[in-house]
Amino acid sequence: MPSTRTLTSARARGRDRAAGPPPRPGVPRAPAGERAPQHGGRREWVWPAALGAIGFAALLFACRGAPLGTPVADDYYFLHTLAFQKIHIFDSMGVPYYWRPLSRQAYFLATGHWMILAPWGIALLHMALLSALLVLIYRSARYAVAPPLAAAIAFFPLASEPARVLLSWPSGGQHLLPALFAAATLHETLEGRRWTAGLAALAAALSHETGVFAIPLVPLVAWFRSRRLDETMRFGLAAAIAGAAWALGYSMARRGGVELPGGQGGPLPLAMLPGVFEHGLISWLNLEDLPAATRATLFVCHGALLVAAIAVMIRPLARARIAALLPAIAGSVAWAAMGTALLVYVLPDWNGWRAWVPSIGFGVAVTLLLGAAAQPLAAGFVLLRLVALLLAPEPPAVVATEPPKTTSKFSFPRLTRLQLTVESTRRALRDGAPALPRGAAVRYWTVPRYVMVGFQDERAAQVWYRDTTLTWGSFGGVKGITMHVDAMLEYVKDERSPATVIPPAALQAFQEAMVLLDQNRIDRADSLMAAAEGVRGVRRGPFLSTIALNRAIVAFTRGQIAVADSLVQRALDMNPQLANAWLFSAKLAAARGDREAAIPAVLRCLAIDPQNAEGRRIAAALGLR
Repeated sequence: MPSTRTLTSARARGRDRAAGPPPRPGVPRAPAGERAPQHGGRREWVWPAALGAIGFAALLFACRGAPLGTPVADDYYFLHTLAFQKIHIFDSMGVPYYWRPLSRQAYFLATGHWMILAPWGIALLHMALLSALLVLIYRSARYAVAPPLAAAIAFFPLASEPARVLLSWPSGGQHLLPALFAAATLHETLEGRRWTAGLAALAAALSHETGVFAIPLVPLVAWFRSRRLDETMRFGLAAAIAGAAWALGYSMARRGGVELPGGQGGPLPLAMLPGVFEHGLISWLNLEDLPAATRATLFVCHGALLVAAIAVMIRPLARARIAALLPAIAGSVAWAAMGTALLVYVLPDWNGWRAWVPSIGFGVAVTLLLGAAAQPLAAGFVLLRLVALLLAPEPPAVVATEPPKTTSKFSFPRLTRLQLTVESTRRALRDGAPALPRGAAVRYWTVPRYVMVGFQDERAAQVWYRDTTLTWGSFGGVKGITMHVDAMLEYVKDERSPATVIPPAALQAFQEAMVLLDQNRIDRADSLMAAAEGVRGVRRGPFLSTIALNRAIVAFTRGQIAVADSLVQRALDMNPQLANAWLFSAKLAAARGDREAAIPAVLRCLAIDPQNAEGRRIAAALGLR
């Protein structure tokens, strides 16, 4: 940060500009309540208000159509613990890793009881946290720079593609809270309030491991603010108390069973740092998953800004401005580097939102550097960031069979797909099976790929029904034929709400038909399967796809080849992920002597189920293996 003299003069100039000319002799001064506040008066807040409104508008546009706030995945670890266990401050709240009592225990105690039924409240809460973060960063930046540049700095974390996940996902609070408390630490230290600065630093550390870096921030900023050793020592004492409290708490949590992912705490794998910083830079610039040409264009534009800044630095005045801000720039770079380096321990599980808290340091450093060189360059950086956010891949409107291909394994499009699936399941069970007996068996038919993580095994269903004896799992193919099922779900492809409950009568008719098929009583089995189709009511879905496949097998047994071929095509149209339908299609083609049709069918079967024994046998017979 700049020296006290620089800071004081900058703030004084801001107050003078806001206050206007001195009063004329004989004219009374305005009442105290109407005088300009410390940070330059009401008019200067036009800048953060305007950029904040633009940032929120862009962020919400990038989230359009997503079910914001819907709990999925890790949320159900915490909700399950909240519903069925005693909350303990020194555990990891149902998951094996990390001790984060503020962003887990405290957060879910405050929100968990209404989160499922009012997810919009989570989105509003996270918008409030982002708004508070914007205000704190802006107020802190005003100690060094004018309102336009301070607003541009505060704009950075808001107009962020990874912020879409943090806005929409309840567990995103584990990243929003440490960022907010770290910003509060900086603000309180600049205000000269050491105990509130220490408390804010402790809160940041208790929210997330990256928040620990807020603790050494206190004495460092105190030194650059005052240049006085005694003042630095007083702030250092507050930081030391915060650090000791966090270390003591974490050691107690570790003794109680809290773990760290494999490798954490060991030597930093330096060979992996270039890769993690490359991922981080792409994420920080909002460039993940953009088309290659768009990404290259935006990279060139960012490079042009940097080249322009270097060219401007030839001027002595620009170099002097950058030199005055050099401590703040260096400190921000250090914040980004340290937080991002820790992400090597979670590789290859890369997610851009994990680098969001460190990215704030990157944003501060780049915006300060460009703005100190020439304020239009900082404006250009803001514009590029906004454009990249607006071009980010939109969330899926329906749940496809396959997840979107994205760099982050838990990206915003993938999160939205999980939220649509999980919320659709909850609503389908609420409407189709509002009450279930204790120990009920809830089963599901073929599901879209990679969605079961959203339910965290049986935890989601147990939370919905408030029943830890409820079991949740797949129908299980052959073993499901004789299984008692209290509620059966299926998922229809390419629907926004894909989950539906199969009527018990339809399921019972199907189970009886399959038993009869095993006994070679094909006529009665075919009648029961036709009856199951009629009870089901709808004309698509994996349940009907399986029925169509089995009726195709019956028709083939009867020698009705054309009927069998029509039925198996119908099965594949309803569920292209049904491996046995592709297998039967290959058998039909082989029976007709149509090798060209049999080969792609059997290859598709093996792509879905590589261990399919009959598929491998047919492939070998066709000369493929």
